Amino acid sequence: MKRATLPALMRDSTLSPELLERLQAEPWRFGFLSLLRRIGANATIDPVGTARRPQAEPFRLGQQPSLAFAPREVASVQEAGGRLQVRLFGLGMLGPNGPLPIHVTEIAKDREDSRRDTTTVDFFDIFHHRYFTLFYRAWASGQAAAGLDRKDDERFSFYVASLAGQDVNEIQQRPLPSHARLAASAHLVRESRNPDGLRATLEHYFGV
Repeated sequence: MKRATLPALMRDSTLSPELLERLQAEPWRFGFLSLLRRIGANATIDPVGTARRPQAEPFRLGQQPSLAFAPREVASVQEAGGRLQVRLFGLGMLGPNGPLPIHVTEIAKDREDSRRDTTTVDFFDIFHHRYFTLFYRAWASGQAAAGLDRKDDERFSFYVASLAGQDVNEIQQRPLPSHARLAASAHLVRESRNPDGLRATLEHYFGV
């Protein structure tokens, strides 16, 4: 299996070198979901949360061991081993909001800060990475806008077309944009087309 790398991700997605520098210098300006959405928009890698092997993902997610309540979502972003290392403050097993006893966080933090031993944190991050990616996948599956980031994986059009009795593949081959036709499904699904529905459809399409 070909390994997904950070340089390839930066070349083929909206994650530019300038943005990477901002991520590393000012991680507090970015949110967890928006950052993963930028990464997942790259069509050359598997959708976030679906990769079968770690080699297929150019990023790793983990949690920063901290005894403070999370002041923000993203704790740090670093480049290591050709991958993007993203650490979060919350959502994981550690910290005051985590399910593990607080002394576990104290041990992990002490080992990392005093001895530069990240073994404990790295072990937890095996599970954190999988959990965080599945969390994002669950969020993205219910977001119509996120589905548009990857054309071949967009499902919301299929749902709307099914309710209206239309075939997505068929309407994509017509001159009128498929989304414009789907937006008018409430009017087109009727057996009798009324003037008010036609007027509303045209106003919406032309923006008048």
